[in-house]
Amino acid sequence: MPEGIESIWENWRHGSGPCDGCPMRDSNLTWEPYFGDGVIDADIAIIAETPGQGSSRRVAQNAPKPDLDVSSSLSEKLSRRNNNEIDGEDEVGQISFDLVSDRRIPRRFFEMIDGTFREDLNDRRRIYFTNAKKCKDIISEESEWKNGKGYIHCRSYIRSELDIVGPDLVLPLGQHATDLTFHELDSEWTGKLKSEIPIDFGNGLEPLPDKVRRVEGYHVVPSYHWNYINQSGYERQQYWENLARTITGAVV
Repeated sequence: MPEGIESIWENWRHGSGPCDGCPMRDSNLTWEPYFGDGVIDADIAIIAETPGQGSSRRVAQNAPKPDLDVSSSLSEKLSRRNNNEIDGEDEVGQISFDLVSDRRIPRRFFEMIDGTFREDLNDRRRIYFTNAKKCKDIISEESEWKNGKGYIHCRSYIRSELDIVGPDLVLPLGQHATDLTFHELDSEWTGKLKSEIPIDFGNGLEPLPDKVRRVEGYHVVPSYHWNYINQSGYERQQYWENLARTITGAVV
């Protein structure tokens, strides 16, 4: 497993590096962080905001702490994916959860951008999935400042992950993920997610490929997180299809 990826586990286990003093890390190591899904050497890096309720695995209560070697499970998982040892033709980038779905990212989006990244359309899409904040949200009276501080502690990990993965396209999903991505790539931005999404919201969600940013060799395409597209008043399928058209028009 690449050293920069493994270091996230090691820092979480021992409370070192960026994880030192982070309020998101519980000292009992009850929940694993969630990141590093998919494949290394990917074409696309998708950066969501924070692990959902079903994506952070609970560590067994009788497991030794804090010397639990959880990194071995990630190492085995990434090794199997990079060697194409996971079955299932419908798996997108060998992501371990249902990334392609009506409530997340529709299959049509990936079908539309396939030809942009892979010469062989039958080849598996090479996608790396991570979260801007590796540990799931805290729900408490102090959740706002603790969760916000968690993004600050985790932000340097994004830089090391992108350096290792080397994607052509970086797709940050949501305000926090976009803010963190531009910060780590030393690129200024407006701070307003809607103004950065390369779609003309005033003209039927028309694609705007000329608006796609090229930052440090990456095409960076911010997007709403899938949880907020409908809340923003836009039709989900049309949104993803036009975002795909933007990507195919910009990444050549």
